[in-house]
Amino acid sequence: MFENSKTPLSPEEVKQAQSEAAQTTAQTRRKQTLNQLLDAVKKLMEAGLNATQVTIAELAGRSVRTVKRYWSEITKGKGGISSACIYSPPLERWHLIVTPLIKVGVFFCCVGICY
Repeated sequence: MFENSKTPLSPEEVKQAQSEAAQTTAQTRRKQTLNQLLDAVKKLMEAGLNATQVTIAELAGRSVRTVKRYWSEITKGKGGISSACIYSPPLERWHLIVTPLIKVGVFFCCVGICY
């Protein structure tokens, strides 16, 4: 019914095609992650909050380690933040961050208290 008119690839060609596909996939995932982090920064700034590595991670649903990996890209250029503050606000000020985030539909747990 169907004929396969393609010639089979050699093992080297298969390996090359797989390598190219993996590089394309990794590049796409990196772009998506960076966009998620930049969106989190934008939401924090629109809410008038300090965009720290911890708050960006919480809002984007990524780890702090991931945010640190992308930190130089987040803090430079358009859409980035001008302050390079990496620390969270003192615990007694968390309510100032959590209340606006709840209004935009973000829920997370901090020090055993879920918001």
